[in-house]
Amino acid sequence: QKCNNIDKFSDITISCCTGQDTAKFRNHMKSYLFRDNIANVWKTYKTTSPTDLWNTKMVTFGMLYTNSTNKLMYQNDPYTGAEPGQILYLNLRMLRIYNLAVAFEIVRVDDVNKIIEFSYIQSGKTIGRQKIELQPTNEGYTRIIHTTNYKSDSKFRDRTLYPAFHKKFINEFHSNVKHRLLDQKKLL
Repeated sequence: QKCNNIDKFSDITISCCTGQDTAKFRNHMKSYLFRDNIANVWKTYKTTSPTDLWNTKMVTFGMLYTNSTNKLMYQNDPYTGAEPGQILYLNLRMLRIYNLAVAFEIVRVDDVNKIIEFSYIQSGKTIGRQKIELQPTNEGYTRIIHTTNYKSDSKFRDRTLYPAFHKKFINEFHSNVKHRLLDQKKLL
């Protein structure tokens, strides 16, 4: 961010907004089914610490900045839950030899429609947004639909690298949520 003359968190801008036309973006959608009710699943997505959600084989949580309180959160600091204006910094490990720092801002947390949406930061390699939407099933379970709209200045990255790595990253992320739900049931 220093290379882009961003000296303060207030200088950070998002790359994609809710409602923005994404016709020129590449798209990726994946769904997951959790055998738990939507209230439990939603609570887990909203309140689980980023330290627990974003620490996988391929991703490490770095820190979180909250615009509303002007505070930083590091690993294992207390977490009050997802809210718009939080900027997450992650480290992606690719092929065990390359590390890529990424940042995105949560732009929407919709308790009624059960949607969390975030946008990549403007100065990153990729621009776009991701949306996690929860839907109840007739069986009383929860379907999670993870939609991503993305693009960069490299067709090779957009067609080959991004889809392959992104799928692995989000699979690990949603797997962490599922494990968290199972751990909560064991405590009951």
